[in-house]
Amino acid sequence: MKLFKDMKSIKLKLLIFILLIVLLSIIGISLSSYSFMKEKLYEEKRSKLKELVESNLGILEYYHKLDKQGSLSQKEAQAKSKELIKSKL
Repeated sequence: MKLFKDMKSIKLKLLIFILLIVLLSIIGISLSSYSFMKEKLYEEKRSKLKELVESNLGILEYYHKLDKQGSLSQKEAQAKSKELIKSKL
């Protein structure tokens, strides 16, 4: 009878040990995935912001050129560039 109790105890300890290993593995994988996804989202936001800034800079340069050529007054060029940039947001 004692041998049966000892085996049951060993099985229980082994089961608990295996469950702990699995749980720790899942936690480790989750933390690693979280860190990777956080970095990926940050890079994506950074890329979109860079594109937006470059696009707005292009708009400003275009209207500045029109102002220098005399096609538009400075106030008209500023107003049109502001309007176009606001419409993109």
